Amino acid sequence: MTQQKDLKRLVRDRQARTGESYMTALRQVRSQSVRATGNPILVEELDDLTEAAEALGLTCRVLIQRVLADRVEPRGVLLQLREILRATAQDHAFDILRSAALYGEQPQFQLPSYPTERPFWVRVRAGIGGVSNNGRLLAFTVAGHDGPEMIMFQLWSMPLALGARPVRLIITTPDGLLDGVRQLEAVLP
Repeated sequence: MTQQKDLKRLVRDRQARTGESYMTALRQVRSQSVRATGNPILVEELDDLTEAAEALGLTCRVLIQRVLADRVEPRGVLLQLREILRATAQDHAFDILRSAALYGEQPQFQLPSYPTERPFWVRVRAGIGGVSNNGRLLAFTVAGHDGPEMIMFQLWSMPLALGARPVRLIITTPDGLLDGVRQLEAVLP
């Protein structure tokens, strides 16, 4: 996420200087990065699955990491999510995800501290998955084109101080999030 934020800042700075469109400025910034460092700036692109999600009865905006969308069948992932949320109707651990995804509610939640979520990350690393303690993350395995694929659903919302915006459900691989967890574990007891 930080790399994408930095990229957007660079693109907007260039736009302000040159008057170029966002896409033109983006191409130029990426090109300059490759020339300067030999490495492209990595950007996590997301595809919008909201229309397909709505057709299946899901009620929030749904985005999927593009590289993941190429490795799994997105409609099948959405069906599996819907069935899990329905099957766990009596399990309160899923209430936050269920309220947003099935009922279109704007659940209130606090951002967790890492130590309280450590058991969830241990399960994800072990390939088990499950729901996080704060109810915003869900991980499970789906059938991928090349075999089983662990995926993660992250309920994302802007802080109220920045204005109320609809929640988004982001479907991703746990790898990027796990890198952040590994960095936290290196500095936390």
